[in-house]
Amino acid sequence: MVRRNASILVGSTLERWIPLLSILIVPACGGSGNTNPNRGVTDGGESGDDATADASSDGPVPPPIDGSTDATMMPYDSGPPTDGESASDARPDGSGDGGFVEATHSTPIVTPNGGPILAAPELVTITYADDTNRATEEAVGAFLPKSQWLLTVGKEYGIGAGTSANVELAQNAPTTIDDSAIQSFVAGLVQDGTAPDPVRDAGDAGAGDGGVVSPAVYMIYFPTTTNVTVGNSTLCDISSGGYHYESSVLANGHSFAYAVVSPCAMGVPAAPPQNIAWIASHEFIEASTDPYPVTAPGYVITDSSQPWGGIGGEVGDLCTYLLPQWSEGPYTALQRVYSNASAKAGGSPCIPTPEPYYGVDVEPQTYVAIAPGAMKTFDVTGWSTAPVAPWAMTTSSYAVQGSAAPTLSLGTSLLQNGATTTLTVTMPAGTASQTYVDVYVFSEMSANDYTTAIVGVYTP
Repeated sequence: MVRRNASILVGSTLERWIPLLSILIVPACGGSGNTNPNRGVTDGGESGDDATADASSDGPVPPPIDGSTDATMMPYDSGPPTDGESASDARPDGSGDGGFVEATHSTPIVTPNGGPILAAPELVTITYADDTNRATEEAVGAFLPKSQWLLTVGKEYGIGAGTSANVELAQNAPTTIDDSAIQSFVAGLVQDGTAPDPVRDAGDAGAGDGGVVSPAVYMIYFPTTTNVTVGNSTLCDISSGGYHYESSVLANGHSFAYAVVSPCAMGVPAAPPQNIAWIASHEFIEASTDPYPVTAPGYVITDSSQPWGGIGGEVGDLCTYLLPQWSEGPYTALQRVYSNASAKAGGSPCIPTPEPYYGVDVEPQTYVAIAPGAMKTFDVTGWSTAPVAPWAMTTSSYAVQGSAAPTLSLGTSLLQNGATTTLTVTMPAGTASQTYVDVYVFSEMSANDYTTAIVGVYTP
């Protein structure tokens, strides 16, 4: 994802995460019974004036302090019409006299904001001489633009097959580097011809001020021996190792989209090639659908009053908190991607994916005020796209602004399609004003098969 305005968080954002830099982050565990310590890894702009402060990550971003919302955010979409039988008429297993009925539920819509997309992206893989994963990274870079995965997840957003190129640097990776230095370094590679420049190659050099959009995504890899910093934070302290953004430094007169990958030990999965494939696929599809998240946002939820927008709001972010990941060829951990069309039709919101999909709808789907020491009860409805066995539920919380660990209580630990329960959130006494917390409700069949719903609370 990208960085937005917020404090460090889960999956995509900074400072209050400054626009969305696409970062893969893991929420801290809190609340009731989160039994899977690997759950919840996510990925990841803002103005080019301060790229370091604006690096986009995949993590929750608190809503504006004034409570305003963005008019471009469409309302949440309810599930498909039923065949005349309401969810309340269904038996606990979701079936009824008329057969299975998918329970009514709400899903977010990732709206276009008018910015460009990269319809035929060129993925430029940049690696250092001492990177022992160079061969794997180049293989992933060659695979993604030609994959069936990209054709499947990118189709409704106008993304088709692309091309790839490699830049093998002769020097070793630095021991430490920050985001602003990364931008300048990549711009220099483009400027001196070390890295390809599709804009210049097309004869449009110097036309950046005229709105020329480069189809390139420059994905630079750093070995684990490099300490990558974003703003005042170390990448692996706030992320599972990746983000994307737009450059504030021009190359041959134009800006460009870039991504940074430096896998962290806490990532899911934890070893090459799967951790590299997961982070790279996440950042690649987000950089293609939202290449200029600060100056010209593409597909991203910009309404920061919605918790789903808070975790980054891009098409990869909304599907980061679920397993299993997608498999194709030698890769078993490709990022599943949010599909507005599938969500509206009542199918799995994250594709490609086998059915059935299951999970919960928690209402209301907006940041809700809770005074210190007070509580709020949310309605929870189970839903699935076909009959499935009851699934377990656990909860976790993550403070995205300020510090608080609310007490979380579910009315039941098991749920099915059409069944309902409640989630009670109690804000600790003494919590400071304008503290924002995201609450995760995990539905899981096993440690490697789960989905996530997110609600948000704050202290007025």
